[in-house]
Amino acid sequence: MKKQGIVIVFSIVLALAMISCGGNKPGGNTPSKTVEKLFKYVIDKDYDNAVTLYANKDGKALDEEEVAKVKALLPMVVKVYEKDGGLKSVKVTKETITEDGLKATVDIVQSYGNGKEEENSIDLVKIEGDWYVLVSNNMVD
Repeated sequence: MKKQGIVIVFSIVLALAMISCGGNKPGGNTPSKTVEKLFKYVIDKDYDNAVTLYANKDGKALDEEEVAKVKALLPMVVKVYEKDGGLKSVKVTKETITEDGLKATVDIVQSYGNGKEEENSIDLVKIEGDWYVLVSNNMVD
């Protein structure tokens, strides 16, 4: 009986931990996971969720105007990808986090349907424990 009680308590604690870690928070718990999540949303054309993974150049959540601008640009980005047969996958090759733990750069290789591969670097910022992709200046200006 005592073992059964321990198992039940452990199961409840585990379930609560999974809920609190998984949740519906937009950012990810690592820079690489955030980048992977972003590109999954972009590939799936889920722009509403994709835009939640961005922060502005000041390292803050996007305001309504910035959200609208980024949301409008994402379909254009997908059209560029489609010229190369569509974005098929994104592979993280390197993750670098600053000493203070508040900024990061993730190097990736993007693979397209026509066989083309492209290397890029994505800058991120940590806000309230989660990682967000920094929008480039030309995306929201």
